[in-house]
Amino acid sequence: MIGNTTRKEFNTVSNWIPTNQLTEVYTGTYTFTTGINVIKFDRQFSYDGINNLVIAIDENSTSKQSGQCSFDATYISDNRTLSIDGSNYGKVFHYDGTSWTELKSGAYEHLNCVWGVSSTSLYAAGDKGHIIQYDGTNFTQMDTRVAKNLYAMWGSSASDFYIVGENGTIMHYSNKQFSRLTPGVSNSLFGIWGTSASDIYIVGSEGLILHYDGNDFTTMTNTDTSDLHSVWGSDANNIFAVGNHTGGCVLYYE
Repeated sequence: MIGNTTRKEFNTVSNWIPTNQLTEVYTGTYTFTTGINVIKFDRQFSYDGINNLVIAIDENSTSKQSGQCSFDATYISDNRTLSIDGSNYGKVFHYDGTSWTELKSGAYEHLNCVWGVSSTSLYAAGDKGHIIQYDGTNFTQMDTRVAKNLYAMWGSSASDFYIVGENGTIMHYSNKQFSRLTPGVSNSLFGIWGTSASDIYIVGSEGLILHYDGNDFTTMTNTDTSDLHSVWGSDANNIFAVGNHTGGCVLYYE
């Protein structure tokens, strides 16, 4: 966990910062080796560029290890920063009718899908819950508070949209915040499309097709167990879903 703090030291056992004021940036088991260790964060942390940083480690072990851990920092100038090399991740390209140009998204994870309502209101989602928003000039990273890979997006407006991903993950953006929906399945979800906020179709692994009416999820009948990767329709009575199968799988709903 990492947090911003004005403190310079912790000199008593009661002089601590509550974990709800910190950001959990990594979860899992990590084995340290001799020398410099680099840990890739699971979640974005926003450094304010002014205060000090506090680092907390939760050691879930039956026998605690005694010793010391050293965290080194490099002094840059009066302004300090945390930087991420995103040269191999988060690629975004724009086509202006003549040529493709790469935009500097600042995304530090692979991006898997893009959706929007205009050239100044775009969203892209990718691995480990990473979502960025583009206003036509700048990219802004959004916090979903999930670490699952995200594969597809669809919405009825820029203020009301859905994102689906692995292990049954469905995120709903409304009232300027994300909430996680519970479809009751653990299948990875690869595609989403709808006619309105109360008529949404979601496809995923093992031939799963879900319908969402804005309140409840219903599993639709499909005897084909091929993984489905995308869904689209012209209206509620003319919908196609495609996915894996020998020769290619195409399902039609009428």
